[in-house]
Formats: sequence, structure tokens, C-alpha cells
Amino acid sequence: MTKRQRAIFAAVRFEGASYAELSQRHGISVEAVQAELAKALSTLTRAVYGHWWQRWWPW
Repeated sequence: MTKRQRAIFAAVRFEGASYAELSQRHGISVEAVQAELAKALSTLTRAVYGHWWQRWWPW
């Protein structure tokens, strides 16, 4: 996870920051904030659950 993804994730989850506020803070569009948050959530999901498909198809 990049530093910006980590900062955006932390701000949304722990500070309650809005996407518009984060877009101004980081100098990117609201859509880019949403994309960075989605990437951060994807990274965290993979870290927690791993490769889910290996539980179904171990070969």
C-alpha cells in the first residue's frame, strides 16, 4: 500500500474525512480519492484473507 493510500484510508476510517476534503488535501480529484481508497481496501482484504480461491481449488 502506498503512503497516499494509507493516508486516505486512515483519514476516511478514523477521521471521518470526506472525499472532497481529501481531494483538496492531496491535490487529486474525488474520483482519484475513491480509486485510492478502493486500492487500499483491496490490499487490506488480500492481506487478511489471502488468495480465497485456493481454499476452493487447492490444485
